[in-house]
Amino acid sequence: MKKIAVFGLGRVGKLAALMLADEGFDVVGVDQIPPTSFSLPFQQVNVQDEKSVKAILSRVDAVASCLPYHWTLHLAKLAYSQGVHYFDLTEDRETTLQIQQWSNSARAVLVPQCGLAPGFICIAGADLVKGRSDIVTLGLRVGALDASPKGFFRYSLTWSPEGVVNEYLNPCEAIVEGQIVNVPARSSYELLSVDGKPYEAASTSGGLGTLCQTLLGQVQHVNYKSIRYVGHFQRLELLFDNPFLKPYRKILGWGLQLFSGTTSHDQVLCQAFAINKEGHRSTFEKVYHPIVVGGESWNAISWTTAGSLVAVITLVAQNKLPQQGFIAQESIRFQDFLSTKTGSLFK
Repeated sequence: MKKIAVFGLGRVGKLAALMLADEGFDVVGVDQIPPTSFSLPFQQVNVQDEKSVKAILSRVDAVASCLPYHWTLHLAKLAYSQGVHYFDLTEDRETTLQIQQWSNSARAVLVPQCGLAPGFICIAGADLVKGRSDIVTLGLRVGALDASPKGFFRYSLTWSPEGVVNEYLNPCEAIVEGQIVNVPARSSYELLSVDGKPYEAASTSGGLGTLCQTLLGQVQHVNYKSIRYVGHFQRLELLFDNPFLKPYRKILGWGLQLFSGTTSHDQVLCQAFAINKEGHRSTFEKVYHPIVVGGESWNAISWTTAGSLVAVITLVAQNKLPQQGFIAQESIRFQDFLSTKTGSLFK
């Protein structure tokens, strides 16, 4: 695997392309709008143009989708039909389930959910339970936050409003008492500490990826929650529990953006913990900040998302992962992930 097409050159896609090139891959960027200051080969193509997309796929070994989630499955299907290695950043459960169904007949790898959560946090969390039969609870916590709380919601958008709305409203998969269940979004509220500072967390959708299916029968309790500054979820009820607004997700996203604003001065908080039968707790905890790549500063959510994707692609290229079929994030060895050039940024 040498030649890779990166579809979608927003903030994350552009950085993923640059990181892949730095890893030694031959990269072509693909988008319907030419990016600014993009030093790699570029093709201006609309992903709806199947003929043009197939022409690109015929010239590469792999494709990485950094497209909006509603176009992810479209590109995945084309990559599958062409026998091209496929990677994406989706959090959407239905998209991943469909991709899994193609696994047995796939001629290349199908690796969705390669971002931060699901993705990196699932790899880190699974490492805490691998080879152990005494773990009762696995908890994953992630937050992409402004460096300090701002605005009415004590939150600034660090990624797409559409994505935040989905995770705040969609059902959240979890394992409770040994059974896979759906719990309501923004439920199971808790207070926690990360790096010695107080935060709150509540259930949000998508962060576990396929982890529940993998750990069913091994761990009695598995859950994922988003980390926020204390007070965020209570104030959020005014917008997200309004019966007149709740059915209209675009309006909710607009309202969240209006009252929260955006930031590039962010931090990404990651915490995973496993509790055994005796109550002993094993923990992985990190706080990531913006870094400089290629002479440009990149916020934490951009580089952790892009970096996780690139690390997984690199492992497939190095033959450290299967070369065919579906690959779950939690099947990836954490030490192998950290051994890659981009994965080392997570140490």
